[in-house]
Amino acid sequence: MEKQYGALAWEVALIIADEDGPLAIAGIKGGNRAEVSFSTTKLILESANFNPTLIRKASEGLGIKTDASKRFENNISPVIARKAVLEFSALIAELVPKAQFGGNVDQYPSPQKPVSIVVSAKDISERIGADLDSKTILGILLRLGIKVSDAKGQMTLDIPPERLDLVIFEDIVDEVGRLYGYDKIQSILPRDDSHRPSAEKTFYYAEKIKNVLIEKGFSEVYTYSLVPKGFYEIEKPLAADKNYLRTDLTYGISQSLKLNAYNADLLGLDNILIFEVGKVFTKDGESTSLCIGIKNIKRKQEREKDKIKKVRDEVLAALQSEAKILCTVDDSGGIISLNGEAIGMTNNTDGVMEVNLDKLIAGLPQPQSYGDLNFGKSVSIEYKKFSQYPFIVRDIAVFVPENVEAMNVWEVIEKGIVGAKASELVTRHSLFDTFKKDGKISYAFRIVFQSMEKTLTDDEANKIMEKVSIGVKEKGWEVR
Repeated sequence: MEKQYGALAWEVALIIADEDGPLAIAGIKGGNRAEVSFSTTKLILESANFNPTLIRKASEGLGIKTDASKRFENNISPVIARKAVLEFSALIAELVPKAQFGGNVDQYPSPQKPVSIVVSAKDISERIGADLDSKTILGILLRLGIKVSDAKGQMTLDIPPERLDLVIFEDIVDEVGRLYGYDKIQSILPRDDSHRPSAEKTFYYAEKIKNVLIEKGFSEVYTYSLVPKGFYEIEKPLAADKNYLRTDLTYGISQSLKLNAYNADLLGLDNILIFEVGKVFTKDGESTSLCIGIKNIKRKQEREKDKIKKVRDEVLAALQSEAKILCTVDDSGGIISLNGEAIGMTNNTDGVMEVNLDKLIAGLPQPQSYGDLNFGKSVSIEYKKFSQYPFIVRDIAVFVPENVEAMNVWEVIEKGIVGAKASELVTRHSLFDTFKKDGKISYAFRIVFQSMEKTLTDDEANKIMEKVSIGVKEKGWEVR
């Protein structure tokens, strides 16, 4: 039986059958013909062992997961098969004394080889980092069902056949430490070793680029690796819009810009500055990309396209400082040339730019250490609970005498909000516009309302603003 699912291929599924046809999918599921009912008078007892890899591939390929397949996937010792059939036979004989048993057939062409490991109590104790005597270690090994023979301080351990996970000395150390109790082992720092491994090139330059962008006010984001369209399709997607591996980061960054722009008033942002470093999967294979996204929220700002070019140039300048490399940029096509080699870079009008980071880093020198990446820099962050309900925005502009400060106007507005018993609903407020005319000054405030308990209605927000307007007018000021 052979079937192909994308990149996954499974070749064989074992079938247990007789001359009339299949009885069961070996190691996975039995069929109707092999069922036992109250009318059954004869049984064939079978106890078998199956290759764990074969069972897993067949189970995945058929889409059938059972207790049996899970057990065989975990690799069961074939020695257990004989023990199992003997115990099952004994149970039948006990429950049905008149039962008659025929002969048995045993096919075991490649018996499991016994495993012996030579260890010493001293070596185990040193590797664990605890002062364990021979008696304690011996007691733990015997509890594991391991036969121990001692000869001049060296212990030869005969591993039980069902413990397929005990193969080397380190496996024994792990078991002794586990049963002794990790909580009893004192934590000791390893000795200082002057040897330091060389810096990993891709990681180093990716972190350096991240540092440059973060210093410029950007935030790092992680978008979905699974998208609606792509080159590699998922066999069993979790959702209809997540059935392909992404071929770029641009799609995810664009979606993130839209979402953050929608919430800009709530977040108090004048523009959205985000970036992502991640894997993409094109027809040429897997690679690492860097994608930068900018979205203006307020008007009369520098164009996003121009902003992103400046950021690009600053990133290249930071990398150029590592060595004497020649970086040139063709702004018309957004193409970077590094030491004469072209590296594709997308420069979209919506403020998203993506570059193949692997190609960019390939032309840079090998770093010697991570010392200049400032990993030890601490940041004080305060986390607050946020609401899961939508927010409502209301703007109010107030004409006042020119000698009145914006702070005094907000105090009156805030008093009206308090009078409406809505203080806890104000998530954010800001002064977003000011202009003077005929000896007066206009202050325009934006107020964001959001409840922690429910979705606010327009009617509720309007009633709050009505209360605010009344308070403003009582001061003799004009609400625009």
